[in-house]
Amino acid sequence: MEPIPQGGAWALFLVAMALASASYRYVETPFRKHGNDKAKLNGRQHLFATSTAVMGLLGGAAVAVTQNQGWEDRFAPDVLAYDSARYPHIPFKDDCDGRWPDSRNPDCVIGDRDSEHLAILWGDSYALAWAPGLDAMLKAQGLRGILAVNSACPPLLGIHNPSDPGCHDDNNATHDWLAANKPDLIIMAAAWPAYSGPEGRYSIFDSEGRRGNVATFAPAFKRTSIVTGSLGKSVIIIGPTPGAPADIPFKLAVAKTPPDGIRKDDFQRMAQPFWTAAQYVEAFDNIVVIDTMSWFCDSRVCRYLDEQGELLYRDGGHLSVLGADFVVARLLSRLDTGSFYQPDFPSDLE
Repeated sequence: MEPIPQGGAWALFLVAMALASASYRYVETPFRKHGNDKAKLNGRQHLFATSTAVMGLLGGAAVAVTQNQGWEDRFAPDVLAYDSARYPHIPFKDDCDGRWPDSRNPDCVIGDRDSEHLAILWGDSYALAWAPGLDAMLKAQGLRGILAVNSACPPLLGIHNPSDPGCHDDNNATHDWLAANKPDLIIMAAAWPAYSGPEGRYSIFDSEGRRGNVATFAPAFKRTSIVTGSLGKSVIIIGPTPGAPADIPFKLAVAKTPPDGIRKDDFQRMAQPFWTAAQYVEAFDNIVVIDTMSWFCDSRVCRYLDEQGELLYRDGGHLSVLGADFVVARLLSRLDTGSFYQPDFPSDLE
């Protein structure tokens, strides 16, 4: 179910060489050196007939295995569910990931498709993971949501990500859309620690010559907040989500006991650079930053399963469809408290 580790690959290589040597020594060599021509012919005929029969048996077995989906009933239902979760269908990915926002493209619209009131979901693949849950939320609020999602591209103006050369131009296109449409609601979501921390997965730089996440992220966040705060009536910035152990569907499928979740202290440390930069939005009355930590974490560890034991993530970081519903339900509860326009910073932020 998982890639063969490097040591295992070398072991299999040695086994293959040993089998090839044995085949040459005990099968091919005696066959080639047989002294009797008639015996050679009979041996060849016997060999080809046997090989044909074996190939037919293997082909029939392969067809049977394929038709029966690998005889899935060998495994418990929860193991099959976790195995399927490794390669889920990701809504909107094929049609919308990496495309510029377009109100006329029905494939990349969520929420109330007939509404004249506009919203936009702007972010990377983490925003794409939120989209199924936000679809229901925007329908309930009577907003037509436009997707502006691009994997590995944070919703930050003026930045470049070497892993996605088109990121800068894509964000400029989103800025132009915001300026032209001035939506009722802007929602921003991303794998923020991947761009904000010194150990983030990506190393961004900006058009003003700053390089590296530490030097680049905070100015870019400030610059983007100024633009979104002026062009959107309301802005929701969804803070970091804790994530889960890497390859969590596989680990749950093969583990006797579920692995521990991400430690809360580790998550706080990872998210700290984002929250330090996000304090700038206190200057805006129409921007709220949502801290998701309390939705997932107790005093020690952050969960990746809901109360029924269903996976909230499809991998180590992206929410599953069920996870998107889980967080949006809590987002709605947060916004219904009447403090929509108050930034929601962690209480222990230094």
